[in-house]
Amino acid sequence: MSLKKIPLRTCIGCSTIRPKRELARVVLDQTGSIILDVSGRLSGRGAYLCRTDGEIEAVQKGLKKKEDLKVHANPACLEKAGQKRAFNKAFRSKIKKIGIVTYEKKEGK
Repeated sequence: MSLKKIPLRTCIGCSTIRPKRELARVVLDQTGSIILDVSGRLSGRGAYLCRTDGEIEAVQKGLKKKEDLKVHANPACLEKAGQKRAFNKAFRSKIKKIGIVTYEKKEGK
């Protein structure tokens, strides 16, 4: 029996490679706003940022289900991504104002 492959992603702020569950996904919507994608299923090009340390520990220990966790991007990684202009590379467009503006959660699912 083979082990299940764990998908890895890279944080655009600190360039750390982590399992996908330990990162927060952000997407660029049609208005040009950066949205934190809680469900991981919003359409559009996505990028990943590290979560806060407490959330990463909870995911690693299995204390909470992925759906139960509140998702917050690590402020240090968000700042580094803005300094490196990583959002421009990730979304292949010019981002004028860096900042995550809203949390998206679909009701009923």
